[in-house]
Amino acid sequence: MDPEEDQKNKIDRPLPAKRISLRNALILRWILVPVCWLWSLRYSYSVLYSSIALVFLTVLYDECGAHAGNFVVRNAINAAGFASFEAGSTLIAGSNNVSLDQIAIYSVCISTGIFATTIQAQDFKDIPGDRMIGRRTLPIVLPDIARETLMIALLFWEGFSASSGPLKPSTCSRSSASLSSSD
Repeated sequence: MDPEEDQKNKIDRPLPAKRISLRNALILRWILVPVCWLWSLRYSYSVLYSSIALVFLTVLYDECGAHAGNFVVRNAINAAGFASFEAGSTLIAGSNNVSLDQIAIYSVCISTGIFATTIQAQDFKDIPGDRMIGRRTLPIVLPDIARETLMIALLFWEGFSASSGPLKPSTCSRSSASLSSSD
């Protein structure tokens, strides 16, 4: 949480809009963590582990300063956070709350790669606020490369998805194959 940055980049958020104090936001945040962990445990330990990973990565990103450091580390932590969220939500939405089948694992891996290589797209609009707080995002450090790598990454992932085609049940575990054949 960085109210100074939000005041510049995201003035509609609750803190800069003064809809909640920083103190109350922090209290609410840390009250919700164990509530979410208990809720996750209702599904399975696997969902709980995903929730724990998400909280760990959030703390690493916000409180430990990964958001302001090297853009490679920042992008990797962002992607890992999305991966932990996606893994947990996929476990909840799927037929097996304990483990992901191969298609789900593949999907989470692809999403993680996409996030890791394109997350800088959201940084372009935040350049003024990021500069103000000393954040070193790719668009600030290497603006020309940031634009070019974004285009290259988008083309790569488009080509990758086109060449992968739909996943076949034979590439998946027995349980997911039987599920897909019953559709």
